[in-house]
Amino acid sequence: AMKFDMRNFRNFRSLVALRPARPSKVRCLGTTSREKAMEKWNIPKTEANYTQLSPISFLRRAVRTYPNHIACVHGRKSFTWQELALRSRRLAAALRGIGVGRGDTVAVMASNTPEMLECHWGIPLAGGVINAINTRLDPAAIAFCLEHSEASVFLVDSEFSATVAAALATVRRPITVIDILDSEANYHPAAGTVPPPHHAPPAAAPAAAAAAAGRCC
Repeated sequence: AMKFDMRNFRNFRSLVALRPARPSKVRCLGTTSREKAMEKWNIPKTEANYTQLSPISFLRRAVRTYPNHIACVHGRKSFTWQELALRSRRLAAALRGIGVGRGDTVAVMASNTPEMLECHWGIPLAGGVINAINTRLDPAAIAFCLEHSEASVFLVDSEFSATVAAALATVRRPITVIDILDSEANYHPAAGTVPPPHHAPPAAAPAAAAAAAGRCC
């Protein structure tokens, strides 16, 4: 077995210090800088040189690469990536059915359950923007998050019904509230599926954070 010797560590550190530094010639461009560079040099965007990353593209790749691998385990139930994708698409279809469209904010308040995971894909699949609200917030903070994010739909775990009811009493904008009643339940097959959009909505990358404007954390 190798023993840790501080003398060896000091010698190694001195050797590293004597090694001449090599300035990096490769600089990674952020999304905005890359787009500006492509625009400057008149380079058209194609699938070969530009891909907009989103939760949707991650799910697509996971289903294509590991369709039968376990993606989520919750209590006695588990879901493969293919099953999780199907549930997420059914959630997206249900949201589309109640009028959620491109750029609409859908707030979610739930514990670490499969439903919360599905919301992170189902909402972007429907074209919406997810606003995951911290379950430890008080009614006033929840109301602020709903107003500030301009949420039109609010998915709520029934565990937090009392707190949410107090928050909604002070919210002035109309919000469709949907209870998550049972994490063991499944989506009705009639919910159907929807094709994923070609590109995620522009606001989906940053999403709507519960720390909006520094008021909630």
